[in-house]
Amino acid sequence: MPYLIGIAGGTACGKTSILTEIQASLPAGSVCIVSQDNYYRPITEQKTDANGVVNFDEPESIDLAHFLQDVRTLMAGESIEKTEYTFNNDQAKPKVIRTNPCEIIVVEGLFVFDYQPIAELMDLKIFVDADEEIRLQRRIKRDGVERGYPEHDVRYRWQHHIQPSFERYLLPHKAHCDLVIMNNSSYQKGVSIIVNHLKCVLL
Repeated sequence: MPYLIGIAGGTACGKTSILTEIQASLPAGSVCIVSQDNYYRPITEQKTDANGVVNFDEPESIDLAHFLQDVRTLMAGESIEKTEYTFNNDQAKPKVIRTNPCEIIVVEGLFVFDYQPIAELMDLKIFVDADEEIRLQRRIKRDGVERGYPEHDVRYRWQHHIQPSFERYLLPHKAHCDLVIMNNSSYQKGVSIIVNHLKCVLL
């Protein structure tokens, strides 16, 4: 059976950077990553808040059943294909992402610990964290550069969607994770621990 790792953390905590470094530090083809982001439902199916703003930070915004099905397919030794989610950017052309099964499978996203059918499959749970103000400033910068969102929009979503979701669906699981990486300024020590552990798994 493959070794399944779950990685979660609040928005802009550094999950993607950490995963990129972990994958690059291990033998090619030994690790595959399944991102919850690519399982967002179409914007026409998303719920809106009292002010008519779409809320992407609720579990219902993700097709978790499809996500689970693909994880199980990989664990059974079969490849999966998924269209890339481009965060409703009309200028971006989505790619078809093909993921082949590997000895180590990483699932990452906001709700991977809160969705019990996936959480119970995990051999290792990692929580990535950073102080709230640091995450907010990273999110403002990222959304402005990569997605063209103005700062006032990011701050509205942070107050009404992002932080309430973090406190409800993420934070309660932090105490039950095997490893917590604080990424206020650097995640290198945490990555080294994970990589060394996974090298032992691959032996």
